[in-house]
Amino acid sequence: MYVLVAYATRRGPTTIIAERIASGLRANGVQARAEPITNVKSISPYGAVVLGGSAQMSHWLDAAVRFARHNRKDLAGRAVWIFSSGPGGTARRVAGHTTPHEFHQLVKLVEPRGEQVFAGSRRDVLSQEDEAAIDAWTQKIAAELLAVQERHQ
Repeated sequence: MYVLVAYATRRGPTTIIAERIASGLRANGVQARAEPITNVKSISPYGAVVLGGSAQMSHWLDAAVRFARHNRKDLAGRAVWIFSSGPGGTARRVAGHTTPHEFHQLVKLVEPRGEQVFAGSRRDVLSQEDEAAIDAWTQKIAAELLAVQERHQ
């Protein structure tokens, strides 16, 4: 199964998270690539999608919301996970309480198998705690995808 990790961002942390997720999926035996949403022309080649965006003032970037709405029919037929990064400087211990307002709408729209909020970063560097949280979530996604692949073989 080929997985798209599509993301929208204004700064580097969301890109770093998306690339870490794609790299982690590959390390766990799942083909994956990270792409900015603006580069994605179609999700047809992908069996699953991890959709991410940075949060600004408790809202997901408009580009991520538009992407989800525009592709909702195609996303409905795929395994989907969503993540958010930020807002910048968010402490790891409270990151889970900073869910963007749009997540509630998107959960109904694309029915993701999981959603995650990662702490914001002041620079283009993730803390070890953030890296561990990203890696743990990525391993869960990989395990689920590999289990589905095994059932279909």
